[in-house]
Amino acid sequence: FSFSKMEKIYTIGDVHGQLEKLENLIAKLNLGKDDTLIFLGDYVDRGPDSCGVIEYLLKLNTSYKCVFIKGNHDHVFFYDVLYNGNHLNKSNLGYWSDGAKETLKSYRSAKRNPEEHLESFYRLLLPYYVSDKRLFVHAGLNRSSPINDQPDKSIFWCDRQLITDAQKLHSNQSPSKLKTFDNFDTIYIGHTPVQNWGYSIPCKWTNVWNLDTGSGKYPSGRLSCLEVNTEKIYQSDS
Repeated sequence: FSFSKMEKIYTIGDVHGQLEKLENLIAKLNLGKDDTLIFLGDYVDRGPDSCGVIEYLLKLNTSYKCVFIKGNHDHVFFYDVLYNGNHLNKSNLGYWSDGAKETLKSYRSAKRNPEEHLESFYRLLLPYYVSDKRLFVHAGLNRSSPINDQPDKSIFWCDRQLITDAQKLHSNQSPSKLKTFDNFDTIYIGHTPVQNWGYSIPCKWTNVWNLDTGSGKYPSGRLSCLEVNTEKIYQSDS
């Protein structure tokens, strides 16, 4: 669907289990009942309260229009482990040392089973979201193929070629936008922290916005949000 020009559309980068940062950021937005929140994925792992993050998002979704996109950490923990029936342990989960054990610990501390969120949240996550020639996706896409006909769906939450190409084009001071088969005007992603290039706030390279500002990965990493129409940036306090 298309957004009205009056409503605000906020897109939010990787949360990574940082409930306090999420609550702090949302409190700064002064949300209206017709505003939309688009989350770019990676809700879990690394931070101390992945379970609390999901509970908060489910509650938020009852008051506002929320769009939840799937990230690679969400896919591994809840699709590979829960949906496919694999057991969560060090021998069969490569993400164990990259935050999955913190996710499991948060559920155990809350005396909750992760499977309680399987139907209400994880199976409902979107691979991407498109509106008004804008693409919201966790990581990237195959730019030479239609968005709805990607041969490998995992590219949506694992790709880094998109941001690499955008940053390179930007560095060359090219005025042209990064071309895609569907001719998207603007693309909004997370997945790859801007700290990789020495930044700490969301960056726009050509027509690609990167909203991952290191929440959960770096001690100083903040959780970031962009109001799409005005391109105003919001960040958590710490």
